[in-house]
Amino acid sequence: MREQPQETALLEIGVEDIPGSYFPEPLEQMQRECESALSAAQLAHERVEVLATPRRLALVMHGLAQTAATREREVKGPPASVAFDAQGKATQAAVGFARSQGVGADCLVRASTEKGEYVFARVREEGKRAEEILPGIWDKVMRSVSFPKTMRWKGPTRFVRPIRWLVAMIGSREVEFAFEGIEAGTESLGHRFISPGPVSIPDASAYRDTLRERGVVVDQDERRDTIRDKAEALAGSVGGMLHDMGGPLQEVSFMCEHPTLFLGKFDPEFLGLPAVVPETIMWKHQRYFAVHDEGGRLLPYFVAVRDGDERNLEGIRAANERVLRARLKDGVFFFRQDMRRKLEERIADLEKITFQEGLGTMKDKAARLAFIVARIGEAAGLDDETKKRCGRAAWLCKVDLGTEMVKELPELQGIVGGEYARLQGESARVAKAVAEHYLPQSAHDALPSTMEGQIVSLADRLDTLCACLSIGLTATGSEDPYGLRRTAQGAARILLEGDLDLSLSPLLGTTFEALAEGGKERMESARAEGEALRSLNQRIQQWLLDQGLPRDVVDAAMGGKADRPREVRERALAVGELLRKDERMAALAVAATRVTNILRSGKAVEELGKHDGGPTEERLQQEAERTLYAICREVERDLSGHGCRVDYGRLLRDLTPLVEPINRFFDDVMVMTEDSELRVNRLALLRQVQSALMRFGDLSRLEMDGATGKWLGGGQ
Repeated sequence: MREQPQETALLEIGVEDIPGSYFPEPLEQMQRECESALSAAQLAHERVEVLATPRRLALVMHGLAQTAATREREVKGPPASVAFDAQGKATQAAVGFARSQGVGADCLVRASTEKGEYVFARVREEGKRAEEILPGIWDKVMRSVSFPKTMRWKGPTRFVRPIRWLVAMIGSREVEFAFEGIEAGTESLGHRFISPGPVSIPDASAYRDTLRERGVVVDQDERRDTIRDKAEALAGSVGGMLHDMGGPLQEVSFMCEHPTLFLGKFDPEFLGLPAVVPETIMWKHQRYFAVHDEGGRLLPYFVAVRDGDERNLEGIRAANERVLRARLKDGVFFFRQDMRRKLEERIADLEKITFQEGLGTMKDKAARLAFIVARIGEAAGLDDETKKRCGRAAWLCKVDLGTEMVKELPELQGIVGGEYARLQGESARVAKAVAEHYLPQSAHDALPSTMEGQIVSLADRLDTLCACLSIGLTATGSEDPYGLRRTAQGAARILLEGDLDLSLSPLLGTTFEALAEGGKERMESARAEGEALRSLNQRIQQWLLDQGLPRDVVDAAMGGKADRPREVRERALAVGELLRKDERMAALAVAATRVTNILRSGKAVEELGKHDGGPTEERLQQEAERTLYAICREVERDLSGHGCRVDYGRLLRDLTPLVEPINRFFDDVMVMTEDSELRVNRLALLRQVQSALMRFGDLSRLEMDGATGKWLGGGQ
């Protein structure tokens, strides 16, 4: 069979300007959806490329076959007993079925199935032409891609922005395609300033070059590299450099179609502001890159990106400098106004700021934070000075919400409070805790760098989570209007990655106690505490999975009695490592599974629910149960010497003696005997054994090969 000629196909979606912050996730989604749909349609291709600018989204399919592959499939028909008579001739049922599939009755084949013998028709489907397949794929991709916000511009269909034109081509041929009444053609639009107006695309493979000639760089990676290289060169021209360009660089690359960069400057007098203020004004308001020296100090320069060519660049530079000067002057005014009052004097102002309807004011929240951090300090065994700094930071961390600077630049909350605290003579660690208490704000954000910052941040998150849950505010499905999942994630990360080794239950108890102390109703507090615990455990589980640990190991580690996230983390790491390196771990897991399985049975749960104590030694009749009892007692004595910090290698050594007695017990002893006293006593013995094994977690959740007793390696 000869190879098909390969071509390039193009779908360009012309839209009104899309915000740069919406990318790149939708592009990755478009690529996945298109790749999947092409594969499902048996339409061979080399790769799918997704290109984007603010005004256009483009799917470019390289190395596309002209037709889909021919497929053969078997279609099930009537039972053979119905399809053929006693002489083996086809009945009307067989003839009708064959006709419906486009084959003759003599082409039907018999095959056995679970329900008996049936007839099947082998149907050959010739592959459709790419022109017939692609419109359906494109329509599906356009309807499935998701953006942070979408809109309707006509009809019921939502899209990120109103669609203004479509280009649909295979090679040089136009493909008939329409979306919501907009007919596709072969004409795109050039850059709105450099080369406005229609531009004809001669061939899908010439898409990039054709638009480049009309001022549009359609490849976002090319624009990003251009911006980075030219920005670094401009900063270097004044002896400076650019820090942390990652996120801003990506966003700016999606805000232009033809990036032209220029260096601007501002009056050095504005360097008297806390550096974070001009840096935030430059990026958040103007999308400028701030320039720093080698020591990280801000320099009076900025790099900006213009979407266009170099015409009138000096005028553009001057206009941007004027706008920045006005904003920086506002910053100076706000700073001077704010510095007239001490942060401590602003605590009373928090009475005027509502935290959440039904949960009081920000002053109420600050009081709860002071209560919670005091308890955490005691639980963590902190010295008096550290506890005092934590309490001070708890009272001050929210006061900048009432400052003029934060009213103008909300993204500076916490950060500017830390700057003001430093300038007004608070200790460096208190100021740092105030500045960092909103960290971490994402799964990859840094944690607060000080113990004080971690404690205040943890208290803030626990208070928000528990307070909202206590009045019925929750995250549902994909909706999380109060950011509770992110709040729980931040708390979990501090407990897992930070310097605190604390238990969840006392922490949640303290948090709900603070709510009660503040006069808030603890409505359905047991339900709310349970929800808070589940939310935190879900985030802990996900964190462990994100570290590459197999799911069954994570489930096992979280199935034990540990209430400390750090212990769960260490346990999961240890179990995974020991399963790979020490055969005794797998043997212990198999034995633990046998114990757990019988204790999970309905009869066992019912009977042990009425029996609180351990086994009675006098009722142990058989040698196997007496041996297991004796070994279990010895193991418990060994375990009592482990202390709070668990050495899991030693723990495995101490628990290994249980494996053989457990297996012998199940071989020789009838646990669920008709004698109720013996039955309950044996179940109590197994519960005692399980309690010892639970130091490793619920090992019954590990995926083990029943035949070989080997660990199957888990899975994500």
